[in-house]
Amino acid sequence: KWNTGLLNHTRFLAALRLRHPVLSEGNWRPLFAANSARAFAYERRTKSGERAVIAVNDGYAPFSFRLSGGITRRIQPHGYRIWISDRITHGRFVDSHP
Repeated sequence: KWNTGLLNHTRFLAALRLRHPVLSEGNWRPLFAANSARAFAYERRTKSGERAVIAVNDGYAPFSFRLSGGITRRIQPHGYRIWISDRITHGRFVDSHP
């Protein structure tokens, strides 16, 4: 039997990647990693200035993440946040899981 929640979420992420090329193109740079919290974040930038920041929390406690400019977001356990600034989103969070 299919796990429809996982299937739908995978489809969502695949569509997000197709809609926002910055998620698969450009330079990749780690922003932070915290083994004790089981959290990490990285940034992608394209030559045209598009930017994406992906933060992942694989830990068992919430984790706060701060972008430059003072934007702070809380990431729930086993969750992530994706922030994109491109011609479509103009700098906003596009997803949070769970």
